[in-house]
Amino acid sequence: MLGARATSAAVISMLILVVIFGFARLVFDVQVRGSLLGFFGVCGAFSLMTAGYGLLIAALGRTPEAARGLAIFVTLLMVMLGGAWIPAFVFPAWLQKATLLVPTRWAVDGMDAMTWRGFGFSEAVLPITVLLGFAALFGGVAVW
Repeated sequence: MLGARATSAAVISMLILVVIFGFARLVFDVQVRGSLLGFFGVCGAFSLMTAGYGLLIAALGRTPEAARGLAIFVTLLMVMLGGAWIPAFVFPAWLQKATLLVPTRWAVDGMDAMTWRGFGFSEAVLPITVLLGFAALFGGVAVW
């Protein structure tokens, strides 16, 4: 049952990423200048991490109200620290190092590498691996 829930959450997350990127492509001319395989690898790993994160929040929240509050708080922190609102390179050096413990930092770095930086697949391997590690960690803790 949890596997089905995680799979559906990952599929929905991937569809959302495709729609968002499609909009960015059509409206803002955002292009994958690097590896297309790397781009979809980062998107897939991020989707699996998101599914694991959702299961973790549901397991820790116990009630819908508690889960909602926890999800909003943690998601906002991850987005901010991950470099999605403010580029991580403007953070102080100590905070840049600390953000390596935030999964969204790896997703943002992987997406940057595959889109505007134009890097090859080899630059996507580390973000994909780290995101899959977070997915396994979050899912494992949620099941436990």
